[in-house]
Amino acid sequence: MRKTTLFKVLVALVAAVLMWPLGASGQTLRGDYNYDGEFNVTDLTTLLNYLLTERWNDAPSDLERDTVTVKGVDIVMVHVDGGTLIRDDGGMYMVNDFWICQTEVTIELWAAVLGGVSNSQTALSNNSWNDCQAFIDALNALTGREFRFPTCNEWEFAARGGNRSRGYTYCGGNDLDVVGWYKGNCYKCMPVGLLKCNELGLYDMSGNVTEWCQDKKTPNGSSRYYCGGRYYGTAEENRPSTRGTADENSSFNGSGFRLAM
Repeated sequence: MRKTTLFKVLVALVAAVLMWPLGASGQTLRGDYNYDGEFNVTDLTTLLNYLLTERWNDAPSDLERDTVTVKGVDIVMVHVDGGTLIRDDGGMYMVNDFWICQTEVTIELWAAVLGGVSNSQTALSNNSWNDCQAFIDALNALTGREFRFPTCNEWEFAARGGNRSRGYTYCGGNDLDVVGWYKGNCYKCMPVGLLKCNELGLYDMSGNVTEWCQDKKTPNGSSRYYCGGRYYGTAEENRPSTRGTADENSSFNGSGFRLAM
């Protein structure tokens, strides 16, 4: 066994010993993965999987970022170079350069923009497309920027890793437990950025909340597309190709969004 691998195993075992008695308070990135209040064998297995496959590396260091701060809350945008999106059905679509937020909008950011107070890093959920558009309008008024929803093709292109894609099954890896919150490892909407990011340094593109996009189902209709899976979805539903539609005035559990620019 290589020295680096042995060291990582030892780190994992020490972490397990340290976190075991903490229960719910010990829930961290490499801790209580299913948030059941205990650090158990399943959690330790996931932790070891991170270490032994050298998955500690997160966002690439050469990404172009732009941070906008609103009332003390940072919005970190990642630049995505344009390229070609190839969908599962073989369809090919050109995508221009754009910016996309590294996480979903949180309860904290929502409150900061709309005049509330919260420090919750949980992804915002259960808001309609129109509610989210009102938030974006208020954010733009505060910042002078031109934030918007991503299009479906932008969202999927970014979710797959853009031009850096390694062809993973899910957004950032082939093991959904490592990159996404879904019905197999949680039971509620989770704080953002706890799991492994994808090739573009974007978190939670698989799972947690499904994300509203700009596109309408029909030009004159009121149904909008959303992309990606959610915390109560199956593994199959959390692939980057997942899309659905809902009326822009409707809200449902697990519906959130991510800013683009």
